[in-house]
Amino acid sequence: MQINPGSNVCANNDLDPEYSYDVLYTLSDEFNTVTYSDFVSTAVYLMHFLHGGRGVAFGQKATLADTLDCNFNAVFRKKLSCVLDDGTVLEVRDMMEQIQNNLVNMLCPKGKLPALLLNLLYPIGSIYMSTSSANPTNIMGGIWVSWGEGRVPVGVGTGTDSNNTSVDFSAANQTGGEYTHLLTGAESGQKAVQTGNQSASHTHSLTYNADSGAAASGSDPSGRGAFVRRTASGGATSTWKTGNQSASHTHSIAASNASNHHNNIQPYVTCYMWKRTA
Repeated sequence: MQINPGSNVCANNDLDPEYSYDVLYTLSDEFNTVTYSDFVSTAVYLMHFLHGGRGVAFGQKATLADTLDCNFNAVFRKKLSCVLDDGTVLEVRDMMEQIQNNLVNMLCPKGKLPALLLNLLYPIGSIYMSTSSANPTNIMGGIWVSWGEGRVPVGVGTGTDSNNTSVDFSAANQTGGEYTHLLTGAESGQKAVQTGNQSASHTHSLTYNADSGAAASGSDPSGRGAFVRRTASGGATSTWKTGNQSASHTHSIAASNASNHHNNIQPYVTCYMWKRTA
């Protein structure tokens, strides 16, 4: 049957209530085309037999030979059985259970479900974390070893902190870091300094020609450079002469390392970690 384009009217004799139809609706405009399919069943029958008696239908006209066709929702209050090709009578419920069991056994042989689940959830190399000290080997199977004692896991890859400093953690099972650290002078921000000073302790030796032509020198007990003058007769005067102390020199102070280690541990909460190896 064909309905002419542009027509929205279907004459009574265009559709036969004795047949069912697959209907395709097409709606087109200048921009797009939309299609929609629908199934139109035969006229409603409580029960109908196919001509010749080799087919029966509920809720519609029988159209299929050697077939029980039901167009109603079906509820079976008693057993529903079927006969297999070899003549075996089998309840549908038992048959569905058998199909389910066969499917499970095909996907997972009997007794291997725990191992299958373990491999799906925790393949070899996985890390298991728990607050219980029990070895996962005794819980879910597999071989597990204690892992990461006293260390914090870090994701593999390149990380960048808030100071725009990047660190590359290129592979698994790398270790690093320290619990305490002894700061160097450079790490603590100290700098070496150099300063001038003219008042540091030092002495001067002076030479003086005495009246007799002899020379004498000496130092003031206070640390100042000085000399004593001798007379021609060999005597000595009691007058001290002070030398100049204004020599220029510098002092250097180097940056020093810390003498005590500082705590380098972040806030933490502990747990047990295990790695599956087999």
